[in-house]
Amino acid sequence: MGFWKKVGEEIEFRGISRKELSAKSGVPMTTINRALERDSNPFATDALRIANTLNIPLETLLEISNEKTEPVLEQNRNFIKQWNKLSKPQQEKLVEFLELLKK
Repeated sequence: MGFWKKVGEEIEFRGISRKELSAKSGVPMTTINRALERDSNPFATDALRIANTLNIPLETLLEISNEKTEPVLEQNRNFIKQWNKLSKPQQEKLVEFLELLKK
């Protein structure tokens, strides 16, 4: 799977738009749209900006990491999707609630 295909899956998973990724990364929206459609090789600067914005090691997106990672369980992915839909205050309340549950 190519770099941009992985990026597309990641933004879908996180529930963010291409526009939001462009704004946060500084990579032009036209570049992101074109690259996602073609799954072309990224420019080094674009790849680094995207990886930093998504907080994912560049090696992971480029599939050059030797690290073996456990696949994220589907229920964990679902939780993260739901988490990303919450506002910042809602996220803070949920963290407080989870801290109470641990006691």
